[in-house]
This record gives sequence, structure tokens and C-alpha cells, in this order.
Amino acid sequence: MLAGSYTNTPVTISGTAETVAVTSPAATPYGASATLMGGPYMGLSVRGNINATLGTAATSVVWRVRDGSGTAGTVVGSPGTVTTVAVTTVDVPFYVIDTGGLPQTQYSVTLFCGAATSNGVINSAQIETDIVP
Repeated sequence: MLAGSYTNTPVTISGTAETVAVTSPAATPYGASATLMGGPYMGLSVRGNINATLGTAATSVVWRVRDGSGTAGTVVGSPGTVTTVAVTTVDVPFYVIDTGGLPQTQYSVTLFCGAATSNGVINSAQIETDIVP
């Protein structure tokens, strides 16, 4: 594992607003080189899990992995959607490979709830990054 982070400090999901669940530590593997042990690499994997309790009327949870810290970074890979029932606690696994991962090696994972009419809460979240040779 290149870098990892875990949080169990609750974070409020404000209705349908995109909310940061967890941010990886900043790390620069092997400098800013695009090679690993003399050969090219495929990219950086970004994976983890988010546990959240959804607000009233929520019908889905959408996760996004973004470059950098916050909700403004470029989306990496394809967002994922989990169909669910309101006021339910869900585990949301995520996994993407960033093929343009160097020198960018900090990521945020965000959540938003479709159709939610009240706040939810992110109970815990974990993120790991690693080099994909």
C-alpha cells in the first residue's frame, strides 16, 4: 500500500449535496517518475469502503473518486451508483485505477444521495492507494 487513511468521525451528508467522505494522504511514489523498477506502470489503484446512513427518501448513493482534496477535483474513473432504500445504513465499496496517477497521488472520495429530503451521515470511511505495475 502506498498510502491509506481511515476516519470514523461522522460527517453530515446535506440532503443531495456532494460530500467528501475521505481524503487520502498526499504521497509521491518514487519521485515523479513514470516508471517502476525500470519499466512502465499501469497506474495507481484507489480503493476502499464507506459506511453511511442515508436520509429520508434517498433512493441511491453515488460515489466519485476525485483528484486532490475536496469536491472540485477531476473525477477519476467512472462514478458508481448503489440503489438503496431511505434511512438505511449501507456499505459502499469503491475501486478505480488512475492511469495518469503521477505526480497526482492525493484523492478524495465523495458521496451524494439521490432524492434525499433530509440529511444522512457518513459513519466511517477508508481509502487506500497503491501502484499498479
